[in-house]
Amino acid sequence: MRATTFVVFWRFIGAAGVGSFLGAAVAGLVAVVTGRVFADGSPWVTGLPVLAVLGALVMAGVARLTRFWLVPRLVRHRMLWGAVAGSVVTPLAVAVGQLGDLLPVALVMPIGSVVTAALWVRWFRGRHQTSRIREHVLRTR
Repeated sequence: MRATTFVVFWRFIGAAGVGSFLGAAVAGLVAVVTGRVFADGSPWVTGLPVLAVLGALVMAGVARLTRFWLVPRLVRHRMLWGAVAGSVVTPLAVAVGQLGDLLPVALVMPIGSVVTAALWVRWFRGRHQTSRIREHVLRTR
């Protein structure tokens, strides 16, 4: 399949979104470790089962849709791995809202977005030789 500019752009945006989601999960893990999500009146604990099921369903679908360009070496049981990851990562990503005065920890989200987008671009350039040819032609002009 030939990678058009439109497809490459949306895959780049998808990679950045996945990184932001993982960054939110890391920040949410900080909220869990510090005990912010277990405070009185926090809706996170009661919503945990629903978030886990919702995350499993959504991430299984994402794993199916991104099978050729997001972690392409993971082929066997891809949807199962996506469901397991979604059931863990989604509740953690939602826990970011419980950080309170630790909100600067949420800066992990844009960092995760930039890192995964850069890793995806590196993988894409290594995989698609046409992108290197275009760069060479543009440099010589």
